[in-house]
Amino acid sequence: MMANRLVGLRGQLGRCFSTSGSLFQATTTPKSPLSTSSESTSALIPPPIRVFGVEGRYASALFSAASKQKKLDQIDADFQKLDSLLTQHKSIGDLFRNPGVTREQRMALIKELGVSDMTRATLETLIDNRREKKLIKFVSVMNRLMAANRGELSCRVITAKPLDAKSRSELDSVLKQFSKKDEKVTVETTVDPSIMGGMIVEIGDRYIDMSRTMFIQSQETPNPNSLKFLPGRPVLDSGVGTRDFPNIQSAYCSPLAKQLFRVEGVKSVFLGSDFITITKQHDDIQWQVLKPEIYGAIMDFFTTNLPVVNDDIEPPASSVSSEDDDTTAMIKELLDSRIRPTVQEDGGDVTFVSFDDGIVKLKLQGACTSCPSSMVTLKNGIQNMLQFYIPEVKGVEQTEDEVDKKAKKEFEEFEEKLEHDEDEEEKEEAKSSSKK
Repeated sequence: MMANRLVGLRGQLGRCFSTSGSLFQATTTPKSPLSTSSESTSALIPPPIRVFGVEGRYASALFSAASKQKKLDQIDADFQKLDSLLTQHKSIGDLFRNPGVTREQRMALIKELGVSDMTRATLETLIDNRREKKLIKFVSVMNRLMAANRGELSCRVITAKPLDAKSRSELDSVLKQFSKKDEKVTVETTVDPSIMGGMIVEIGDRYIDMSRTMFIQSQETPNPNSLKFLPGRPVLDSGVGTRDFPNIQSAYCSPLAKQLFRVEGVKSVFLGSDFITITKQHDDIQWQVLKPEIYGAIMDFFTTNLPVVNDDIEPPASSVSSEDDDTTAMIKELLDSRIRPTVQEDGGDVTFVSFDDGIVKLKLQGACTSCPSSMVTLKNGIQNMLQFYIPEVKGVEQTEDEVDKKAKKEFEEFEEKLEHDEDEEEKEEAKSSSKK
């Protein structure tokens, strides 16, 4: 009976958990002047690469509208210009983050940027929806989309000294392995003596340390504040499951997690069989800055031959035990065999906590913890699947253990203090500027 009720779950679950945009984006795509109310999400022209987060949804909507109106070249030029302006004049980005700047002042600034009507309308929509702090990330994501649309592959090379003929030849051989035929590769070179020789190559979401012959790939997750890193070797032994470290205090048993927490800006670490999910502390921290340090920490760790964890790991809470009743056993079986593998593909995990009075309580881990689409996943994905195959399930709720609650409370209090201090500093700076 159990086997019959599981038939077909994989396909239906895959559709509900799809991160291609159908579930989460369909319910949260921003209403912008770029589309009409009659336009359905199925009519959207998908971007050439997957992007996530608020900035990703705006970028996808703009890309679709520009494609339909045959204005991609115009939009491309606009965002290259915006990227150049934000790089050369950091004060422009500061104006969009400064709470002392009014909406009218920001709107006036947009008009002075000299961009097309479509780009200007999108930026105005960001402001109207109180998303102005996402401007820099939005510009970055949009430029990634446009580069992919042009068939370009962006490559960043870090060397201890300027490239010589031999190093250039090594680089060319690597680029041939990772670029497609007729794909244009743009190379940005940086000299950093601190890497102690060798060459580090970052190609899109792939990272190669040629001095250590180690290859790490990163993948975006539905949570824009989490990235999934695949070091190309096992992280946890097969059968162990996953390990979640929501804060540095919980990482006492993992040398790898402790090393990653030393990277400034890391909020939590989640380990799987062949991946590591890192969640950053807040939106203002740029992955472009954080990723090289995370790559370095992972590479340094795997050269030490230390164990990833040094304690006996308990089996996942969702493992079926002889004391479980039939309904609980079936819930755990569905979680272990169908739901958890799907969630782990996005850099997270879900474990069983309890089943009482028809309510299944689960704990989300890794990228799922602070993901903006986690409730959609919980209700439209997990709950629907459990209710479809197990009528006894009336609902699904997310829960946290006491350690998580305490850590979350402490972090929120710390964040509030930081925001308060930053606001006070900005007000003082504004007062000083007005006096001058």
